[in-house]
Order: sequence, then structure tokens, then C-alpha cells
Amino acid sequence: MIGLVCACSSQYGEIHLNEIEIKCPQPVYRASPDYLIYPMHIPSFHPVAALFPFRIKQDITPREYMQREMTRVLYASWLKHRVFVKLLLFSSSPKSMRKAAEIASKAGCDVMIMPQITYCLLGGESGDSIIAMKIDIYSCSDLKLIWSITHMGKIEHALNEDYVFFRINKRIPFAAGAVIIDRLATDIYPPIKRWAWQIYPIFPPRKKTLF
Repeated sequence: MIGLVCACSSQYGEIHLNEIEIKCPQPVYRASPDYLIYPMHIPSFHPVAALFPFRIKQDITPREYMQREMTRVLYASWLKHRVFVKLLLFSSSPKSMRKAAEIASKAGCDVMIMPQITYCLLGGESGDSIIAMKIDIYSCSDLKLIWSITHMGKIEHALNEDYVFFRINKRIPFAAGAVIIDRLATDIYPPIKRWAWQIYPIFPPRKKTLF
């Protein structure tokens, strides 16, 4: 007697003889970014930006590791999307805004990005992961606050769903915090990029749809 087992697979699912398994990554749930402060006019030149590490308000261990890695995610996202004509990453957090402006100015920067993580809950594979962040952008010359944006995202822990002919296997990303930060950074950057590249209006009108 000869037994035959048939199966095929892809990055999205596996098909077995009597079961289809669909691998479904959990989405990042979020609303729209809240632009608390934003400029009314575009600058007269393309500003060079300095990015300093995230400040984390909560007592998180290891704090320095979280600050470093989350900042790298934000930096990589905005570098990929060319938000600024030039974006410099600084590894240490100055003790004061004036010191940060001094460091950024010496490096040839016009503005400095000071991000904060205002709330962080990383549930791993067994719970929800939530990150709320705030991004402030200041002028290096006079410490004027140009942009202030808040945003929050969540990846929910969900159980797998079993049906008669198929099963949905919901996967939590290995680094849920990094995935959330990357998605929030992508949501936030469009008007900042338009401003930095002197594209007017900074907030283009939304296209009207029938539904």
C-alpha cells in the first residue's frame, strides 16, 4: 500500500490534503495623526534635519536599547521616503534643548527632530502591543516649535480562527514595536516632506469620493 501526501506552500499560506492554512499578519490599527502645531508657510530653502533619540516617559528596561532601536526605525523610514533633503542621526540625547540646537547647528542642520514615546505596551506574542508617540520639530536658530504631531498604533493579540475547510493563523510580528513605529512614521511624514521640499499646499485637499 502506498500512501500519498500532497501539500504546497507560499509566504501567505499552506495547502495540505485536507486543510488550507492561511498565514495572516496582524494589522496595525490606528487613526489619523494629530497635527497639533504646523507651519502656515513653506520655508525659503530645503532644511537639513537632525534626529535625536526618542525620549521615553515610562520606566522601561532596557531604556537605552529601546531608545536606540526605535530611533533607528524612525530614521530608516524617513530616510527611505526622503522626507528631508538631508537627515542626520545623532546617537545621544542632549541634556537641554539649547545644547541640542548647538550640536545640530554645528553639524549644519537647520531643524532638529525631538521624538517622544508617551506610552508603550509591548505584549509580545501573548498580548496587545500599543505605542503612542509625539514628534516635535524645532528651529535650531531660535528654538521655535515648527511641528508637533501625536499618533498612536496598536497590534492586537488574536486567536487563530478554525473553519471547516481552512484555518487562519494570525501571526504577531517578531518586533511588534518596530512595526508600529514604522507604520506611524509613514503616516506622519507626507505633510512634513511637502513642507521640507517646498511643495505647496502643505496639506493638499482630500479627493472627494462618492462613498
